[in-house]
Amino acid sequence: MKKRILFACYLVIVQLISYGQFARVTPADAGADDVAKIIFDATQGNKELLGASKVYVHSGIVTDGPTEIAWNNVIGNWGADDGVGKMTKVDGKENEWEISLSPTIREYYKATSQTNIFRLAMVFRSADGNIKASINPGTYEWGFVSNSGDTYLNIGNEGYVIIHEPDKNEVFVASGEHVTISALASDDVTSMKLEIDEGNGFEEKVAVSSGKSISYNYTPANSMKINVKVTAIVNQVTVTDQKELNIIIRSENESAPV
Repeated sequence: MKKRILFACYLVIVQLISYGQFARVTPADAGADDVAKIIFDATQGNKELLGASKVYVHSGIVTDGPTEIAWNNVIGNWGADDGVGKMTKVDGKENEWEISLSPTIREYYKATSQTNIFRLAMVFRSADGNIKASINPGTYEWGFVSNSGDTYLNIGNEGYVIIHEPDKNEVFVASGEHVTISALASDDVTSMKLEIDEGNGFEEKVAVSSGKSISYNYTPANSMKINVKVTAIVNQVTVTDQKELNIIIRSENESAPV
């Protein structure tokens, strides 16, 4: 039994190594505020778009974390041959396609300066959307492919901070109950502060000068929307994350005679 499992693992490794670069970002170290290109090689993977006359990329960004897969700020109109996301052939390459993300990755996807961009998410398709390029799911040297077939390419990120708690934008609490707000930095910080805006501007609630995390217990006076901002200095670079929370205070259950 053990030999069969080891052999199966070996086959998966060989399969992943046998694929070349299905997709890549160039330059390889491009960050959110750099101009970059996505390059797709139709000779790799399952080769559905080999010899295609047109190739489109339906793409977006991942903003929740370096290993997350949720799409945001999507560019493309699936099935439409309208030029949005249309790729061009790489010079001298019959089956390699490219698209420029300019003037910067951030501006191409219309992301704010406060938005962390960890990955580019994409699907390569024919002009009518009836055919899409695929490759076996898994982690590759050049990126990651989910079980749904979406391709993810990491981009350069010198440091970041993420508000990870609460994990949803809508929070329900009982009257007098607090909401724990926490953030995590990618590396040790030299400073980090958490601010809250209840409608009259941001007010600092807590600050630290070391470590990777910060936390604050916020007790709302009533149901309200607040904005949370965490700013940190990581590797001598100032990074920020911002999140809107809709806090709803649950009314107490009323007892009444039957």
